[in-house]
Amino acid sequence: SGTVITEIPNIARRFDWPMIWGFSKEYILESGHAWVQIGMPASVASMKKFDASRYGTMEFTNASKACPGESEDGMRYDMLAQVAAALKSKAAGAPLGRFNVQRVFLTTQDTGMITYINAFHSVKRLEGGKPTYDGYLIKVLNSPGNINSCSRPLANNDPRRFLKGVDVPTITVMAQGEVEGMAWNRIPDSDAPNGRHRRFEYAMAAHIDKHAYTGLASFADQTAVGGAQGTPDWPFNARCEPEIKLQEEKLLSYAFNAGFWHLERWVKDGIAPPKGERMVLDAAGKMPVNEYGIGQGGIRSPYSDVPVARYTTASGGPGNCREFGSTTPLSWTELEKLYGNHANYVKKVNDAIDKMAAAKWVTEADAKRMRAELTK
Repeated sequence: SGTVITEIPNIARRFDWPMIWGFSKEYILESGHAWVQIGMPASVASMKKFDASRYGTMEFTNASKACPGESEDGMRYDMLAQVAAALKSKAAGAPLGRFNVQRVFLTTQDTGMITYINAFHSVKRLEGGKPTYDGYLIKVLNSPGNINSCSRPLANNDPRRFLKGVDVPTITVMAQGEVEGMAWNRIPDSDAPNGRHRRFEYAMAAHIDKHAYTGLASFADQTAVGGAQGTPDWPFNARCEPEIKLQEEKLLSYAFNAGFWHLERWVKDGIAPPKGERMVLDAAGKMPVNEYGIGQGGIRSPYSDVPVARYTTASGGPGNCREFGSTTPLSWTELEKLYGNHANYVKKVNDAIDKMAAAKWVTEADAKRMRAELTK
């Protein structure tokens, strides 16, 4: 297609976990895009352990005496620029040299991408001054990460915490479960040449669902590097209290797919995305929710407006449970009270999908998937 999507993987487990690939792999493949994972310094030890003959010479050695450590994390910003340049190169032996690469996008949940946008996008340029990356899709617009291994996190009142306007579009996709904690960095949607930005906040969605974990390495491969947690069905060391079942609804996948679709149209065709309504927070910065656990405002969908369950966007218990959403199906009695019969329910679902598709909050292919999933 001419589009390459590169991803900084999550390295919380000390090996590369491509979270966005887990959400959007069907869309990426159906669109004819290329996908490239850019391994991070923190995963090198695991890669060496997994396959010493292939990865044994890899290193991001930290030569600093001021803050010694296994690797210099700041080197990844040079690497990110070099990878983008290599992917766009037509030189002999270039990774995608035989393809007509037109656009390279970067995506992740990692704070390092915000650091790259703010500190490096404007200075790491290609020949002729062209940008390394042509657009960014952000999951969770957080504060920038450390610029190198010696640096400290930015103070809360440091203006550099906010996303900087650059000469390519940025799109942030936020789940309902992330909005309260990330409301501090809400910036206005903009069409300014040096600050094109959209923020899409999707009602009902939790910070993470089961589809993010489909990008994990196989359980056997995780075990081989000593990084396996839990079981293949529950990839965590601790259970939530009470125990939950991770959300299986694909709303986050549809949200990221729409984000990539809009980013490509914005860059390739100059078609700016719609501006989404933000979710409602009260005077204390808290989000009021209805009896189904769904907030007001934001981008609406059948999941938020034609509910068949009660949803939580954070769960009780140890570790990461506060980030996990869960679904508790409504009883038949509750469903009959809401919709009367299945035909009425199907009509409401179809109407909600039609409205969502008309507003460009879901791709045409995903609208069909949604109908098949929700009206069966």
